[in-house]
Amino acid sequence: MRMIFSLMGVILTLAIIAVLMKQQLQPTVAPEPIAGASLSSEGGVVPQVNAGNAQQVQNQIKRDLEQALQNTQREIPE
Repeated sequence: MRMIFSLMGVILTLAIIAVLMKQQLQPTVAPEPIAGASLSSEGGVVPQVNAGNAQQVQNQIKRDLEQALQNTQREIPE
């Protein structure tokens, strides 16, 4: 009797693990992007680049990167 319950417990545990693994291994569907704009990793809108505003966009990205670097700089303990 004890052996039967042990075997049933192991089979039940394996079944639960199989169901959880199946759920975890299913591919996820990425949301569709907004038409006309792309999103950066922080959720902000990335400007569209064309021949007329290329230099302006480069300067904006440079300023944003410098600001991000200044915000994350920390002193390294020795």
